Amino acid sequence: MSLVDVLQAQRRFDDAIARLEERLVSHPEDAQARARLGGLYRDCGFVEKALACFERVAELRPEDAAAGTGVLFQQLFLPHDRTRDFERHVEWGRRFGSPDPGWVGAATDPERALRIGYVSADFNLSSAMNFIEPLLASRHSAQFEALCYHSSKREDRGTARLRALADGWCNVAALDDDALCRRIRSDRIDILVDLNGHTRGNRLTAFARRPAPVQVSYLGYGATTGVPAMDWRLTDAWVDPPGCDVFYVERLFRLPKCMWCFVPGTEAPEVSALPAESSGYVTYASFNQAPKLSDRILAAWARILARVPRSRLIVVGVPRGAAGRRIAGIFAAAGVEERRLTLVERVTFPSYLALHAEADIALDSYPYCGGATTCQALWMGVPVLTLAGSETMARSGASLLNAVGMTDWVARSEDEYVDMACEFAGRRDALAGIRRGLRERMRGSALCDQSGFMKDVESGYRAMWRDRCARSEGVTRAVQ
Repeated sequence: MSLVDVLQAQRRFDDAIARLEERLVSHPEDAQARARLGGLYRDCGFVEKALACFERVAELRPEDAAAGTGVLFQQLFLPHDRTRDFERHVEWGRRFGSPDPGWVGAATDPERALRIGYVSADFNLSSAMNFIEPLLASRHSAQFEALCYHSSKREDRGTARLRALADGWCNVAALDDDALCRRIRSDRIDILVDLNGHTRGNRLTAFARRPAPVQVSYLGYGATTGVPAMDWRLTDAWVDPPGCDVFYVERLFRLPKCMWCFVPGTEAPEVSALPAESSGYVTYASFNQAPKLSDRILAAWARILARVPRSRLIVVGVPRGAAGRRIAGIFAAAGVEERRLTLVERVTFPSYLALHAEADIALDSYPYCGGATTCQALWMGVPVLTLAGSETMARSGASLLNAVGMTDWVARSEDEYVDMACEFAGRRDALAGIRRGLRERMRGSALCDQSGFMKDVESGYRAMWRDRCARSEGVTRAVQ
């Protein structure tokens, strides 16, 4: 274990960053050290520095698909031109994916039972697990088999839980693209679903070789994959409203209610009383990871605290040191005393859930909104205020809140976001009522309707398969 490993394990991020910066002074072309530094910058919320690191790694390793993926994912945390972003994803697809080779084979029975393959590095205790579980647990097994290809060496009790729900399981972390494609083809997968996009552990270069006749992107990524062989993207009209199709190489299949289905864990304690009832002041909270806390949204939160007397803000997941000083500096510039801020380092999951008992209102991040954090807050009785932007990653909060019937908590502009946060703070009785009923409301909503969700997803799979069969028949007739 290196010194950087030790420092990171001790959560001494500033020291780990300093060590890597020293290394790069004397070894500026050390791509591994620079990638490691980029990851630490990202985890501390210094997104521009992180992006610069990943861009340099991509320059040093132009043939490394993962290096290019790091740049694509990182830029989503920053304001950017959506057209240019799309072009960069398409360029990655051209460089590392090759043209879509097409499906060599026949798809001639549109109504037969289908074999669905799911590829993910997150078949474990990750934030994605709560959304992945319904895909396996609530399927109509007479018509849809589910096989999982786990692309991570990390396995835990979450892995065991998901494995028990699947019809087939294979850890493919050690397989190269050729071997993975051979395995998928030998399993006779009809529809192959990518759950990662351009995030860590993805196998998009295998998807580019089209190991299955129908290929789908879902859940893990807020943009196109850029892969010519990726046929569809599962989404909804809130995340991807009409008109945004031009920013995807995939065809968009919009689920009728919501693209998400959330399975609450069993660890959650009971919902507590509204903290403001005993404290006498409103406590806002952010539960999203540091890279999502842009200067822009932090400045908006500072405006909120400046307008709401005695209000406080808890920010969870902030490493000590420079990361906290960055946040405190933005609030100080707006005239908000540091004592009104509580910065909490990363904590265990039970402690994370317990912190919701101290929050009256959760504030969503921007331009990269929360997903699992929003659902956990709602489950703990804490309403979430979100700002809906024009891009996919800025609209997940709007989709989730729509699914639970809380569109009145969706702001359309930054000024409206600030105004709503201040207005809601003055409605103590309403906040208390929302808190008491939110878990039951969520339980009865589309967001937690596993059976209804899978009915919609499987209708989508069937439509995609029928489309493939029709195309296959058309090709066959043309050849004849």
